[in-house]
Amino acid sequence: MIDSTNTSAVTPSALWQEAVVLFSAGQLLDAEALLSRAVRRTQREDLGRAPYLQVLGRIRAATGRTRGAVGAFDACLRLLADHAIRSCCGDLDTRRSADARLGGAVDLSMSLAMLAPTPATLVSALHHVWVRKALAPALRRNELLSIGSAFPSLPDFRRELPSDGLLIEMARYSPINFLASPDRPHLAPARYAAFALRGWGAAIAPLLTDLGSAEDIEDMIAGAREELSGVSSYEGGFATLSVAEARRLLDTAPSSTTSEQSASTHIAFIRSHQRVDRATTIDSTHFRKLLAGLEHHHSSLSLGDVRMRSADASSQAVSRDNRPTQAMTRIGRDSRSLSRDLTTVPAGEEQDPNAGFENVQALGRRLLGPFARWLQRTRHIVAAPDGDLWLIPFAALYDDARTPLLTRADVTVVDHGFDLAVTAPAAEVAAHPLVIADPALRRSPTTRVAPSFAQLPGAYDEGKAVAALLGTTCYTGEQATDTLVRGARSPIVLHLATHGFALPDRRPGGLSWASTDGLHGLSLLASMSDPNRRAGLALAGAADWAAHGQTLPGPGDGLLLAADVANLNLAGTALVVLSACETGVGQVAAGDTTWSLARAFRKAGARAVVMSLWRVPDQSTRLLMERFYGAFLNGDAPAQALRHAQMAVMAAGMPPRHWAAFTCWDSGGLRSLARA
Repeated sequence: MIDSTNTSAVTPSALWQEAVVLFSAGQLLDAEALLSRAVRRTQREDLGRAPYLQVLGRIRAATGRTRGAVGAFDACLRLLADHAIRSCCGDLDTRRSADARLGGAVDLSMSLAMLAPTPATLVSALHHVWVRKALAPALRRNELLSIGSAFPSLPDFRRELPSDGLLIEMARYSPINFLASPDRPHLAPARYAAFALRGWGAAIAPLLTDLGSAEDIEDMIAGAREELSGVSSYEGGFATLSVAEARRLLDTAPSSTTSEQSASTHIAFIRSHQRVDRATTIDSTHFRKLLAGLEHHHSSLSLGDVRMRSADASSQAVSRDNRPTQAMTRIGRDSRSLSRDLTTVPAGEEQDPNAGFENVQALGRRLLGPFARWLQRTRHIVAAPDGDLWLIPFAALYDDARTPLLTRADVTVVDHGFDLAVTAPAAEVAAHPLVIADPALRRSPTTRVAPSFAQLPGAYDEGKAVAALLGTTCYTGEQATDTLVRGARSPIVLHLATHGFALPDRRPGGLSWASTDGLHGLSLLASMSDPNRRAGLALAGAADWAAHGQTLPGPGDGLLLAADVANLNLAGTALVVLSACETGVGQVAAGDTTWSLARAFRKAGARAVVMSLWRVPDQSTRLLMERFYGAFLNGDAPAQALRHAQMAVMAAGMPPRHWAAFTCWDSGGLRSLARA
């Protein structure tokens, strides 16, 4: 035991060890005294100070001294941010470690803000979220830092927010129990929270609200995407359980109620691009209902199609309780999954605009309800999503009046609030607009055109109309090549109307992605661990490569992957419009943006990107794009122009699947091209 009256010769690590013992014994003030000495005896840049500061802040938070807790957590965040900036050029393990430390710091500050929502704790937590999001691309994707160590302040941001604007900054975090022992895991299930910062009035502190458990929110997101897009969120998903358990469930009578006859098991399932990975316990009745639901969404699937086979050493997956599992069934995606949808609207689809939109309305209540009073005077919304919230179109969520948010305001998506506060570097001189549409997907007459790469007559008409509005040439057919895009240098506007795709993560057990069957090239991409090689655009010759590709596509092969896009020079490009499928969909994680095609265009230097979150109908997209460019060239900012176009398509009686997929990702905020 350290003599608290004579600690001059004791090392900081010894003080820390004794403080942990005292903390665990409930002697918080004694532990605080030792930690304070440990902090004073370490260098300001010493990373070893971080745990001392964090536990010091936890003690102060637990004993009601909020201001002292904020001071400790802020000092820790500054230390970790400086370390993270130095780690950006390090190896993967170094960057991952720095990123994990920042995540832990955000968990602490968010937990404090939820426990004691004072102006100081709210401002501190919001700033911590911004810092983590700003550093995530460099730490996780090894990108160049887009921001220096002198992070903007909240007043810097508010000066750029219009007087009728509202920032909604979302954060996915794990709540911390401040009294849990420092040497034991203390993370609770993850939750989502949202800050709101208004552009009017003198108050500078944001409003913070708890949105709910991450599991519930992410299931709701998957349901909302299904309702808005008309595509099953289970498409391409699968469930896993052992062969013996599956047989036991299927052999048990559904009506059994006795404990001897009842069967239950642990089952995991994934909901396609939503990346909703869940494990739950189900009985035989619910197991059959799950199969029935999958059969309802996939007419080709029946109970007899369930494939059960013994797991071998090379294809075993491990469930959350570490038991071997095996793919129980694989639900194939239909051939349109990589296409702009050419189907027509089913009769009666638009009869009741609110019918079947329970998740959309519920998610709107969660995300927008706490700020309903502020929304009444808001005309510009800046949304900074986190985690799976990147996969939903905020403009399509219902407000308190049960109408889509876009009827009230335009919505701009940003990486984080710093985006509006940072002055962008001087852009290069931009070149003439570049429009590419409806490429000749098959060049070789011997190549069977994959159904997923069908020609796009609506895209052809769209490209011609957009080019006429922009006063430039539209490249189609054989001229619509990937080399043309690769060689482009900062066109002021880049419009691409073709097929887009975002293949999901590799599945446990080595299962291939169903939609790539028979397409060697796409099967190759589906096996890539790098998400930037699983997303891309199809240009001239893409069907040939998809049928025969044995290596990653290069210049002239017809595929433009996100990894290729990130290396383009678009420093002077004001706007990229990706009139294609799933260009905003990709791998998501807490504290980061999506690893999507749209993200790659942003990395290449494009200021604003209009992207899609699911398959987009061909003909209605043409109408939407024509209306968008009409408003954009009339002086509207991209988000405002998109809102006007979506309102026009909605007013024409078309349901959300025809207009809601598109969203605007704009680091330039709310400026029009003329003012950029």
